[in-house]
Amino acid sequence: MKRTLIFLALFLLLAFPAQVLAQQQNPPVDPNSMWGEVVDESGNIRYDNLTDLGTIQESADWMPTIPGIGSIPASYHEYQTPSGNIVVLPAASTLFFMALNPQESGLAQSDSQLGMGAGMALEVPGLIKGMLQGYIDPAAITSLGYTNPDDFFTDVVNGRQNLWSLGGWDMTRFLYDLARSSLGDNSVYTMLLLYTPGNCANIPGGCPQNASLPTSPLPPSCSTPIVQSGAITVTARKLAPLNPIVVGQDTERRGADVTWEVRVEPTYYTYGVQVPVMGTVCASWNGQGSSNCQTSDHKAGMLEQIVVRYDCVQHTQLFPETLNWVTASASLSQASRDWILNILSIHYPEAYLHHPSFSFPVNPSTGSFQGNTYVWTLTQNHIQIADPGYFNLVVAGSTTGTPVSSPRGFSRTGGQFGVYIKQIAIIQ
Repeated sequence: MKRTLIFLALFLLLAFPAQVLAQQQNPPVDPNSMWGEVVDESGNIRYDNLTDLGTIQESADWMPTIPGIGSIPASYHEYQTPSGNIVVLPAASTLFFMALNPQESGLAQSDSQLGMGAGMALEVPGLIKGMLQGYIDPAAITSLGYTNPDDFFTDVVNGRQNLWSLGGWDMTRFLYDLARSSLGDNSVYTMLLLYTPGNCANIPGGCPQNASLPTSPLPPSCSTPIVQSGAITVTARKLAPLNPIVVGQDTERRGADVTWEVRVEPTYYTYGVQVPVMGTVCASWNGQGSSNCQTSDHKAGMLEQIVVRYDCVQHTQLFPETLNWVTASASLSQASRDWILNILSIHYPEAYLHHPSFSFPVNPSTGSFQGNTYVWTLTQNHIQIADPGYFNLVVAGSTTGTPVSSPRGFSRTGGQFGVYIKQIAIIQ
């Protein structure tokens, strides 16, 4: 289903050709790397070494439909390297929405990336931030409670914040800049994405029909993606006093101090990428250059690099997760309820359950991240308890989910504490 956005934005990073910088690498690009076929030592794209597969435009669910303008297609220019790798150049408008939807668009599945121009951010949060420079008022981010704008864009990517909550005229202006750049004749390319032949299915829009894929057999499968949802743990305990007593005997009305804690570990997404392994063969000599080997039938030949097999390389992505809603409670155990009604009532005929359960609905966003683990805590002081016995401390709630997993409900007992009653022994 197409999503309709009321406020969008786009910053056209570079309107003219530029050199490219390899991810996690300073220029010059290593000529022996997979990018050596694409970029020369000066950082210029080697168009004469690439096969032009043409420009692709297609409708995509993660691209927007703009009121008054219509749908914006995803647009890419695709090339193929001599070894069979596919290089995808998304238009700037397409790249922006790929960054907002890295899983759905195939951006996260690319084997490698190169950003055009010095200072081009390659990490997705930085990419979005850079593309929005000049449109977002920093005060708008500060008003949402962020002291560091980078934290806001990280939360946007992880699904904890809505980019369009910024609103305002600048975002509206951004919407129309986006539409003009997407529907115009001149595309602006700011990043190159590389996909190996074994990863061809994850290319945006699918594997190019006019690509020349290696004929060596592919492995039947390259590890089905595995989603390992992060553990949800609940702990709770009494803080004070050492031996709380029922409110009817607590002359100072001290009550009990209790704390609950929920920890939501990050979700791990593991997937395999088919990486070609190159080998050297002696092919028939075509008469150009000098023969440097002899074929199996003892004729002059030329050494050529071919794909001899594919290895499955595992990749793991981590997705932090927060809480959508949460409720803490303290409930008298069933054994203590039975004791009050069946045992204590023999000595105290009027004994009954006064207030056996307490519930504390609270704000789930009061937690914070410790590394990639979301930690939420609640402390309630001076809880006035009228029933003696052991209380189970429980937290129920639901997580927000991640781009690769659905929200999860939970209800866990984190601990137990006792509340006491003073009894007088009658001696006859």
